[in-house]
Amino acid sequence: MSPRLVLLSLLFFQSAAAFAQRAEIPIREVDQPSGQRRFALTMSIDGKAVEVALDTGSSGLRVLAPHVSPEQQAAGGHSSSYGYESGALFKGQILKMPIALGAVTGSVDVMRVDAIACREGKPNCPMKGADVATFGIMGNDVPGQGWPAIFGVQMNRIDIDNPLEGLGIKRWIIVLPRSAGETGKLILNPDDGELAQYKRFELDERGLFSACLIAADNANRKICAPGQFDSGAPGIHIIGGDPPKLQDWPRGSDVLLVLGDQRSTAAIKVTLGRRDQAANLSIEPGPPKQRLAFGIAPYMAWSVLYDAQRHEIGVAPR
Repeated sequence: MSPRLVLLSLLFFQSAAAFAQRAEIPIREVDQPSGQRRFALTMSIDGKAVEVALDTGSSGLRVLAPHVSPEQQAAGGHSSSYGYESGALFKGQILKMPIALGAVTGSVDVMRVDAIACREGKPNCPMKGADVATFGIMGNDVPGQGWPAIFGVQMNRIDIDNPLEGLGIKRWIIVLPRSAGETGKLILNPDDGELAQYKRFELDERGLFSACLIAADNANRKICAPGQFDSGAPGIHIIGGDPPKLQDWPRGSDVLLVLGDQRSTAAIKVTLGRRDQAANLSIEPGPPKQRLAFGIAPYMAWSVLYDAQRHEIGVAPR
């Protein structure tokens, strides 16, 4: 092998080793005046340090147009739109941008959000008429609240890749803070020794797992459907399908949030309505196929592993 090839090989392996290096990115909780609990971290986007909203219930890095460089504001990509459970519909262009999380850097697909509208079926969503110049993501449409970007890390590909996978990160752990006085962490490239404690569950193509909501005093009173954790939507949500009666799930009653199926399960018990457990229950209209969104309640009890290579989620007691 020529000296030049030897040098290139050494540089490649050194780069790969650094790329897979374990790193921790702090996560902070923001308690908004509305009572909503949000989570944020700081990263670099397009060469600028930005605090972004962390969302485990959506996928993709999306940045409001006024917060990118003039060059990226003028750049043309390919048009895209992306909708959220809140009813918001982001419209814009998909562009390549340099980003960094700690020492991990790379160029990934980013959505420049040029306009905000309401999804079909939710024409009067709170974001109706929002202006990207003054809008804050996850700010409940209140001036001065929210973030210039949303960092969605759910493992499903819609229009753009998960930004962590775009950086070459194949597994990560999220430990959310349980109060505004605590600091959480996003662990990139956890080492093999950390993974042994996690009980793992397979994800479908939408990034959902088998899940059940079961009354603690009556195992026959249950709802089973594909489920997800969602740091952007605190609370427990039964979405779509044939909606149950709210009186069957009264505030103050104990329920089990269950992952998995008959082969393997993990569960936590929460009391509906308890804020410290993020266990407020809502029943929402939606598509015919029911879905369970457990919000941030699981993060209060578990640290959560995301394994993009095996397309699995894992949980371990905190």
